[in-house]
Amino acid sequence: MAALARSCLDNGLYEQSAAYYKELIPLHERTQPNRGIGNWTLSNYYSNQARAYAGLGKTAEAVDAACGAVVSSRRDQRGEALRSLHDVLRDARDLDAYVVQFDKETASNGLDKPIVRKALGQVYLQKGQFGKAIAQLNLAARLQPNDAETYKALVDCYDKQEDRDGAIRQVLRSLELLRRDIERYKDLGKRLETIGRRDEAERAYTSIVEVLPNESEGQAMLAEIHQEQNRWNDAIVCWEQVARIRALEPTGLLKLAAAQIHEKRWDDAAATLQKLRSRSWPGRFGDVLDQVQKMERQVEERRK
Repeated sequence: MAALARSCLDNGLYEQSAAYYKELIPLHERTQPNRGIGNWTLSNYYSNQARAYAGLGKTAEAVDAACGAVVSSRRDQRGEALRSLHDVLRDARDLDAYVVQFDKETASNGLDKPIVRKALGQVYLQKGQFGKAIAQLNLAARLQPNDAETYKALVDCYDKQEDRDGAIRQVLRSLELLRRDIERYKDLGKRLETIGRRDEAERAYTSIVEVLPNESEGQAMLAEIHQEQNRWNDAIVCWEQVARIRALEPTGLLKLAAAQIHEKRWDDAAATLQKLRSRSWPGRFGDVLDQVQKMERQVEERRK
């Protein structure tokens, strides 16, 4: 039956293929452990059924089948199952009509599907229909508030419309739920700088280290931001913290020495390089001694 279903699908006999899968899927579920959930076979059957229904122009049935592929997949298969759902919606000839029908169903039964809302938003974004995308993505965010991809898509919508304030509102909204996402604080700071809200931008940047006070990633990110702003002394303070937190790694000291050399703090740079020389670093960090020697030559040549 599986061979017939797939052969019909490959040959464009969508009605026959859908009928075979409609019989095959429940049979597989009855005869497999855990009803087949978590094995690739069931998820693949659902994905193929979705393609058959899509070929018939039956978008609602195709979406339901694609959702079945997602639900029955393993974690490492989920990306492919989600692409199947995305493809069904992208290629649907009656997408707007499907959304109207979907809205009516969810209003009547109170059951919504966040993966469908998110996929709809992504498809509308891809099609350049940003208002429709925002409506679906907002619903997805309400249903799954911790999904970072949904907020990224929302920000993309506002960026495409060159609505800077709208994009900033979405970044702030995401930070209410993803408070430890330091890349998001960096993005917010750059956006605020672009529109001249420098005090707020600085507050966003300092939040990078406040949300991860005992980790080096935030200090390193803020150091690089300060260097881009030509605030090298502030960067040095951050690199000192990186070196303290990651005392068993040379990266913080190397970055610190480079910043001290930039600011012509020769004695400080020499002391930092001596610390690097006094330790034996694991080979996974590369040739640390070679980097130290190059910076020592820079100190000697420039301080003359």
